[in-house]
Amino acid sequence: MPNYVSKVVYGNETLIDITDTTAVASAVLSGYRFYTAAGASASGTCNFDTYTGDATAAAGEILSGKTAYVNKNKVTGSMPNIGK
Repeated sequence: MPNYVSKVVYGNETLIDITDTTAVASAVLSGYRFYTAAGASASGTCNFDTYTGDATAAAGEILSGKTAYVNKNKVTGSMPNIGK
């Protein structure tokens, strides 16, 4: 198992300290790298970049065949498009 460094101290001065890092792969966008609290390099796995937890749309309020994300869930619209 590799040894990682999560804190760098020079004399009495802390130069780098990532021991309180709370990032996890699922919260970091895919394609981006970060360091864990243990000092290991990791890759993000999250494939969305928008917070949808406060969205209020329902399928009946989205045009039929169109999709949107509401509360982290993909919703397919069911509202008929009568404007055609």
